[in-house]
Amino acid sequence: NDYSNADIDHGSIDEWKELSKKGHDIASHTVSHALPSHEESGKEYKESLDFIKKIHKGPYNFSFPKDVEANVDLSFYDSVRVGKKKITYNDLNNLNFNRLISWSPIIQRESEQSIYEKIRKAPLNSWIILEMHNLDGEGLFPWPSAALQGLVSFVFEEKFEIKTVSDMVSLLKKPCIR
Repeated sequence: NDYSNADIDHGSIDEWKELSKKGHDIASHTVSHALPSHEESGKEYKESLDFIKKIHKGPYNFSFPKDVEANVDLSFYDSVRVGKKKITYNDLNNLNFNRLISWSPIIQRESEQSIYEKIRKAPLNSWIILEMHNLDGEGLFPWPSAALQGLVSFVFEEKFEIKTVSDMVSLLKKPCIR
């Protein structure tokens, strides 16, 4: 279980639907943060997908808990990503939607300027998936709202193209047949 979030109100299904309608990319992440080697992990992934289906109509994406990866069949998802603490660039010429890499920068360990510089250094034809898991005191390594607002301003000022994982799945991949 993810005890760091045990007493946090994560909102209602209606609130999550509203966030999804506003363009927030909501992905599955397991139900209880069970380790992928756990014998119930397949059930965890499917229960998580069932929950996401209550929120939006797809594409359906899955994100492993940070720095955890399992050799399990998740082909019922449109994309699967692994979160890393170190910046990683996905090559747009060689995308594997079953193993996308997202970057979850830890604002407590590096400056905003350092994060911006890593984003600036993205090679041509690459895609950085920024994964902001926590905000304002929730969970491990939360981003303060002001830092997130600064990041959003930086991305717009630098004129980076912004796409969610769902946007990219819709643009570049044929959806899963369910």
